[in-house]
Amino acid sequence: MKKLKEKTYHLLSPPEQTGSASWWIDVFIISLIFLNVLGIVLRSVDYIYEWSPALFNGFEVFSIVIFSIEYLGRVWTGNMHPDYPNSAKGNLKFATSPMMVIDLLAILPFYLPFFGLDLRFFRIMRLFRIFAILRLVRFTDSLDFMYKVYKKRLSYLVIFSLFTFFFLVLSSILLYYAENSAQPEEFSDVPTTMYWLMGVISTVGFGEMAPATVLGRFIVSIVAFITIMLFGLSAAVIASGFSDIMADLKKA
Repeated sequence: MKKLKEKTYHLLSPPEQTGSASWWIDVFIISLIFLNVLGIVLRSVDYIYEWSPALFNGFEVFSIVIFSIEYLGRVWTGNMHPDYPNSAKGNLKFATSPMMVIDLLAILPFYLPFFGLDLRFFRIMRLFRIFAILRLVRFTDSLDFMYKVYKKRLSYLVIFSLFTFFFLVLSSILLYYAENSAQPEEFSDVPTTMYWLMGVISTVGFGEMAPATVLGRFIVSIVAFITIMLFGLSAAVIASGFSDIMADLKKA
């Protein structure tokens, strides 16, 4: 059993050379992921899906079986990963890692109806299958590099995101009270104001609305100025993450 576990771990690990068994497994899984994403797209076109529903459903079952086997194999051998030592505890920590959670979300919707859940809920959960494409991070060096960068600077990005969110909420409330009396239809409530303000922050803009009061224009100007600084700080944090990872790779 120990030899089987070691062999399974090596087969599911990143390949060391082209043409090896683990390399072919990676090629197969990557191809299956792309075909699944393509299947989700084509399934939404009625005349294509109605041409052969059995083909789509059969391919979905086949894919889920393969992904389930791969997922269980990775969980079973998780404690052999150097970052997750120890038996049961290592397997559990590995199973709750971001990539493994993505793996689970990609296959979970298929099994939900067997637990008596509402089929309408199942249809919503099936959208999680698109997460399968995020699993390509594991198989692509450049994507893996970016994943390491974001993981290294995740705490900073979370702080910036929370600050931006609370700043957006506060600004929306202030802008609502500044503009509601002057434009009750446009700035009718805080959520509508927040939606419009998101357009300002993202530079998309919504031309049908604009602040009419001096206070409202001042608030929007401050919001635009601060968010530009926040975006600049976020870019600087990510850039420093790239530098750190590059330095670590050079040392290795």
